[in-house]
Amino acid sequence: MPSTFGSLNIALRGLLSMQRAIEISGHNVTNASSPGYSRQSPLLAATPPDSFPAVNRNASFGQVGTGVMVKMVQRYRSAYLDSQIRTENMYLNSWSVRRDVLQQIEVIFNEPSDSSFNQNLGAFWSAWQDLAAMPESTAARAHVAETADNLSTRLREMRTQLTDLQVELDHRVDTQVARINDLATQIAALNEQINAVRASGQQPNDLLDQRERLLKELTGMINVDAFESETGSLMISLGGRLLVMDYTTASLAVEHDPTNHTLNRVVWADTGATVQVAGIPLAGGLTSAAADRLSGQMGATLVARDLIVPARMAELDAMAAALIETVNALHATGYGLNSVPGGGLVAMQTVPGTVNGFSLTTPGSGLSTLASGTYFVEIRDNSNVLEFRLVDSDGNAIDIYDASAGGGAVTSAWQPLSLVSGMAFDTGRGLVVNFAPVADHSLGMTSTDANVSGFNLSGVASGLAELPSGTYHVEVRNNGGDWQFRLVDAGGAAVAIYDNSAGDGSLTSDWQSLQSVPHSFDTRRGLTIQFSGGPYEETTFGGTPSPANVEYTARGTQVGGRLDGAASATLGAFFDGSSARDIALSNYIKADFTRIATAAAPDSPGDGSVALAIARLAQQKVMNGGATSVGDYYRSIIAALGKDARHALVTADHHDLLTNHLEERQEELAGVSLDEETVNLVQFQRTYQAAARVMTTMDEMLDKIINGMGLVGR
Repeated sequence: MPSTFGSLNIALRGLLSMQRAIEISGHNVTNASSPGYSRQSPLLAATPPDSFPAVNRNASFGQVGTGVMVKMVQRYRSAYLDSQIRTENMYLNSWSVRRDVLQQIEVIFNEPSDSSFNQNLGAFWSAWQDLAAMPESTAARAHVAETADNLSTRLREMRTQLTDLQVELDHRVDTQVARINDLATQIAALNEQINAVRASGQQPNDLLDQRERLLKELTGMINVDAFESETGSLMISLGGRLLVMDYTTASLAVEHDPTNHTLNRVVWADTGATVQVAGIPLAGGLTSAAADRLSGQMGATLVARDLIVPARMAELDAMAAALIETVNALHATGYGLNSVPGGGLVAMQTVPGTVNGFSLTTPGSGLSTLASGTYFVEIRDNSNVLEFRLVDSDGNAIDIYDASAGGGAVTSAWQPLSLVSGMAFDTGRGLVVNFAPVADHSLGMTSTDANVSGFNLSGVASGLAELPSGTYHVEVRNNGGDWQFRLVDAGGAAVAIYDNSAGDGSLTSDWQSLQSVPHSFDTRRGLTIQFSGGPYEETTFGGTPSPANVEYTARGTQVGGRLDGAASATLGAFFDGSSARDIALSNYIKADFTRIATAAAPDSPGDGSVALAIARLAQQKVMNGGATSVGDYYRSIIAALGKDARHALVTADHHDLLTNHLEERQEELAGVSLDEETVNLVQFQRTYQAAARVMTTMDEMLDKIINGMGLVGR
C-alpha cells in the first residue's frame, strides 16, 4: 500500500494540475475578444498507479492511484470550417473591391445631379436649339459656347478621374505584393517555431491560431492553395509554384509592363517571370474570362484596373469622339456671322495619331473671294534673308494680308522664313501660324492623296537606269541668290536623273532653278513629277529628328495651311481633340463667338439651319454603328454601371453572409464562453482547495506520527 508520504504527492499533483487548469481558463477569459483565438481546455488524466501485480503485493481489495495530471492542452477548432471560411473570405474580398470601385465610378459619373454630364449634354443641345431660333443673338452664341465648354470640361474631368482611379489601383497592387511577401515570411517563421514546439512534445496552440490568421489574410489577397506537410509545416502554392515551403519563401515583385501603359505586373523576384494564377498572367491584357477566375483583393484589383475602369474610359472616349466628329462635321458645312466658314480646312488629309490641322481663316473683310485652285509657297532670298509668300498657279501673289481691315486695302507681304529656327506666318488678323521644322537644307515633296503610294520616275531618258523603290526628296540650295533644287535619295545621295548625252552611259544630277514650289516640276527630260491630292500641296522640311509638313489650299475667301507632325488644334473646328481625354471647345471659337456656324450659306445671318441640324443630333443615332444616339448611349452606360454596382453589392453581401455564418459555426466550437469559463474556474478552484485540504490532513497525520508517538520507554 502507498506510504503516507505518497499521499502528499497525490495532493501535490492535484494542486499543480488545478493551478494549470485555472491558468488555462484565465487565458481563455483574457482572449475572449481576440480575433482568431481558439478556446483551450486542460485534458486531465489519472497518473499511473504505483501498485503492480507481485508476490509481496498487499492482498487488500482495490488499487490506489497516484493522483492526476494535465495530459495535454486541447485546442478546439474545425479545420474544415477554416477551409470554408478562407474560401468565402477570398470571394468576399474580391467582390468588396469590385463593389467599392464601381461605387467610386458612380461617384465620378455623379448621376443624377445638377452638374452631371447628362444635364450638361441636355443643356448643350438646348443651347443649339435656342441659337437656331436666334442665330444673330450674341447671347445665344455665348450660351452655346458656355454649354460646350461645360460639356467638354465635364467629359475631361470624368476621364481624368477614371485615370486617377486606375493609377490608384495600380499603386494598390504594389502594396498588396509587399503584404503578400510579408505574410509568406511570417508563415515560414511560424512553421519553424511550431515544429520546434511539437518536437518538445507540447501543443503550439497559440502559434497555430496565429498561423491560421495569417493564412486567412493571405488567401483573402489572391488565389493560393495551402496544405500541411508530414512535418507539420504549412505549404502554400501560388500558380503552381511554392510560395512557402517549410521555412523558406519565394518573393514576388512588381515591374512596369510596357504592353499595358507601364502599369505594374506581378513577377517572381528571382526569375522575373510573370506570376500566373489559374492560368492567367497577373499582367495587362486581362479578358472578361479572367474576371471570373481571379479572386481575392489583388485579383479583383487587377480586374478593376485592367477591365472595369478601362471599359468606362473607352465608353467616354467613344462618346466624346462621336460628339467631336458629328458636331464638327455639321459645323464645317455652315457659316457664322460675317460668312466665316464653320469648318476651316478640316477636310484636309490628316495622318491619324500624328497630325492635327492648322487653317488660316478669312484675313479681313476687305479680302476678295479667291477662286478654287492650287496655291503655292514662293521663296526668295532678300539680302540673305529667306522670305516666303503665297502665289497662285501663274505665280501671281495672293492677297492674304489686310493692311486695313474692312477698308478693302489688301497687300501681299513677304514674310521671313527660316528652315532652321522655324517659320511664323502672320495673316495680319491676329492669327499667327507657327511652323517648327528642324531641317537645315532638305525640302521634300510628299503627296497628300491617300491613294498615291509613290511617284513613277521611269522613262526619263533612254539612257537612264531604272530607279529602285524608295524615298526621294528635293534638296534645295541658295546658289548666289538663285534658289536651286535636285533630287536626292533617303541617304542624301544625288539621284542621276539628267542625261546630258543620251546613250553614252553618263548621267548627271543637275541643279535646277527653283523660282516657286509648283504643283509639278520638269526634270528637263520629259518627266514631270505630279503632286496629286486635289487642291492640296504638302511641302516637307526634312531633317533631324523628324520632318514637318506644310499643306496649303484655298476655299472661298480662305487661304489655308496645315502643319503635319505638330501638336496643334484644327482651326475652324467647333471641338478640338479626339477623345474624352482632350475634348475642348476650340480656341478658334473661344476667340470669336461669331464664328459659330449657324447658316447653310454665306451672307445669311438669319439662317439657323445648321444650328438646328446640330441640335437634332440629340436624337440622331450616331453611336454603335448608328444604333443609338449620344444621349441614349450615355444613359445605357449609367444603366449598365448601376446594374454592375448593384450586382457587386448583392454578391458581396451574399459572401459576407456566408462568411459570417461559417464564422458563427466556428465560434460555437472555438469561441470562449465567459459563463462556461466562470463555472470552470469555480470547479478548478474548489478542486484546488480540496487538494490543499488533503495535504493539510496528511500534514496533521504526519505530525501525529512524528511528534505524538514514540514516548514509550523514555
